[in-house]
Amino acid sequence: MILGQSKSNRSNDRPGFNGTRSQNRSGEGESYFPPESMIRRIDREAVVLLGGGCSILLQLAHPFVAAGVDEHSNFQDEILNRLYRTLLFMHNLVFEDRRRVQKALRHFHAMHERIRGHLPHAAGCFPAGTPYSGTDPQAKLWVHATFVDTGLKVYEQFVTALTPEERRKYYSDTLIAGQLLEIPQEILPPTLEDFHDYMESMLSGDTLEVTSTARRLANAVLYPSVGFLPAMSAGLLRFVTAGILPERFRRAYGLKWGKRQQFKLNCLSRSIRTLRPFAPSWMWQNPLMGGIFTHILLWKTRDSRK
Repeated sequence: MILGQSKSNRSNDRPGFNGTRSQNRSGEGESYFPPESMIRRIDREAVVLLGGGCSILLQLAHPFVAAGVDEHSNFQDEILNRLYRTLLFMHNLVFEDRRRVQKALRHFHAMHERIRGHLPHAAGCFPAGTPYSGTDPQAKLWVHATFVDTGLKVYEQFVTALTPEERRKYYSDTLIAGQLLEIPQEILPPTLEDFHDYMESMLSGDTLEVTSTARRLANAVLYPSVGFLPAMSAGLLRFVTAGILPERFRRAYGLKWGKRQQFKLNCLSRSIRTLRPFAPSWMWQNPLMGGIFTHILLWKTRDSRK
């Protein structure tokens, strides 16, 4: 996640947090999501990480996000470590006990509370000089929504189709995550159908714009300076990102796509869906849950920059 809000001392007993008791894998107590929850089922899959590039590029299309990242971080120099920290934060939110989640949230909110500035140039529907902050509710909602949307999309494309009820349960879980991130409940789309309407309005509206700043930052995600093996995983991320980005943003970021690339993506997704039921857990699991295959690809990527 890129944006947050600093109000970390609120009670955990707010609406939506009904105290479902679940032991995390370290056995340290109650978590926000039980083992059988849909958000855990989806987030445990390593292949869902392939949606990360699409999420980040959509986030950077929001002028507040792009300006905040550009002016308040060393994003381009620390891109791989930042991606790792994002993965770790999201893992903690879904899989760890409440004490660890609250600790992670306190750090997250404090870090983003410091993000404040003014847009240097007009972008989207915002004139130059518009104030932005890391606590902006609408920008936080957009960042959260990109992860929700791409997570669902990538899971169904590369793992298996979900029933309407499973999709609704997943979205209900993400509403709890949104409340943990202190996105105001009144602006969170209450149903999955409302969420799809929200995404459509954002993707077709005038709030988002891929600026030169967004393209420069996106280049660090798509073309990281790494060694041979990590470059292969970065190439796969770049390919899938181009394939699942909406056409408007694919063009704006200068990513080429055609029938040949679509055919390759369809073959890749069919192959993964076919092989997934027979693969050992070390191949398909999230690296923070013991997935050795993605651990090698991602962690070696980080090591290569040291």
